[in-house]
Amino acid sequence: MSTSTDISDKKTHIPIFVVNRSCILKFLLFFTVTLLIHLIMLNEMFKLETTTSTITGGWLIIMHVVFVTVLVTIAYYSKWSSCGRALFLLLAGTTAMLGLVGIIGTFFVFILFLSYGKDSRPFDDWYAELFPDESRQYSEELADKLRISTADTPGGLSPFKDILAFGNQSQKLSMIALITGHFKPAFASILQEAVNSPDNAIRVQAATAISHVENEYTKKSLVYEKQILEDPHNPELLITTAKHIDEYAFSGLLDDLSATTNRNKAIGYYKRYLELDKEDLQTISSIGRLLLKNGQIAEAEELLKKSITFDKDDLKIVTWYMDALYQNGKYDLLNEIAEKYVDRFIKNTDFPIKVIQSIQMWANSLK
Repeated sequence: MSTSTDISDKKTHIPIFVVNRSCILKFLLFFTVTLLIHLIMLNEMFKLETTTSTITGGWLIIMHVVFVTVLVTIAYYSKWSSCGRALFLLLAGTTAMLGLVGIIGTFFVFILFLSYGKDSRPFDDWYAELFPDESRQYSEELADKLRISTADTPGGLSPFKDILAFGNQSQKLSMIALITGHFKPAFASILQEAVNSPDNAIRVQAATAISHVENEYTKKSLVYEKQILEDPHNPELLITTAKHIDEYAFSGLLDDLSATTNRNKAIGYYKRYLELDKEDLQTISSIGRLLLKNGQIAEAEELLKKSITFDKDDLKIVTWYMDALYQNGKYDLLNEIAEKYVDRFIKNTDFPIKVIQSIQMWANSLK
């Protein structure tokens, strides 16, 4: 099922103004004719005060409207639009609203554009530098590390933290760009650290990257939720939406209030999915994990206990259940669970050493 229209379709790029001799002459001609006609109309308006004008005020207003309409038509639809419509339309608009002041002001804008346009960088070039091409060998190697890295493995993020601490500016920019393109919640700490960098370029790119990631999550969420309104009983769509919002809640980029709001939304979609598949233990454990994070410990414990009763191989669910037991003060049961699973945790290399040591401590407290 298609979830969204391809938003990456490229549209024809129309420049603000094409700086060449032909276009400059066209704009100057457009400006001169506009100025002369407007001065003629002003002259007629002043004649009204002396009663020597043969034109009434009503006709002057009609002439002004027609004149502005002609300006807009020439600016937008004529072949002159190949020079860029922005300045031509600006001149038409300011003439309509401000008269002579607008015409003169637009001319100064035109002069400033020609003056500063020589040294300014196009937005597309600036944005491309923030998220540079990955074709270089260094970027390709870094991208490979990103694809295989995980925060759950010991030292999984160390190479990227080292680059942020000791790399040059180009290496840091490449790393942030690649993290943005291959974002996982584990990388949030890297971006948050980069936002506090003393280097202005790094701070700007990191802030842009965070905004980019958040926008992508939000856009997908809106698409999914719109489709749910159209097809509210589609189980695949419900579980996809729940997982997406769940991931966003744990992205590490949100403040506490936003994270809680998104966790509650994810719980809602998980529960709607459970109405269609009441025995999906993975979904039950996901709700338990979210409730645990929200501080609803009793409900979380009940759901997580049900999950590990039938799904003993998922050690992550066991850690969540043990956390719920600890927060509920059920230390005896926590000791029993730790002793039951400690050997499997020791053999498993996916968990941080601190987690394994904590489980060993609780298991040994029975002896």
